[in-house]
Amino acid sequence: MRLVVLAVLGLSCLAACAPSKPPSITGTWHIKYVNDTPVTVPEGRTAEFTLSDDHTFSASIGCNQISGDYQLDGLELVFTTGPMTRMACPPPLDALETALLDAMAMINSYKVDLGELHLLTDDASVVILDRDGH
Repeated sequence: MRLVVLAVLGLSCLAACAPSKPPSITGTWHIKYVNDTPVTVPEGRTAEFTLSDDHTFSASIGCNQISGDYQLDGLELVFTTGPMTRMACPPPLDALETALLDAMAMINSYKVDLGELHLLTDDASVVILDRDGH
């Protein structure tokens, strides 16, 4: 009987101690911060970042459309930018867009914390996204 109890406890620990699957990051996120700078866009524009199931992404700070691919392995995340429109963006959107592109080249992982998606480099969160736009 004691052996059965120990076996059940052991199996319970294996189930509870197994690493959990990272949360899904696919879908549309609102860009909240880029390099600690709050992202605000003029009325009628949106700052969004969409991660699709087919490992493609699209993003916009409210001016140009950026697209490309991403690789996801556990919590490791790498972006490869592809085609993008090249309109002249008014300030401050021009600087925010450049900062987003520069940050995307350095992102190597992510975490989800309190409903926010943090795109990370080795040093810090460089892009913070949320689902509800607040």
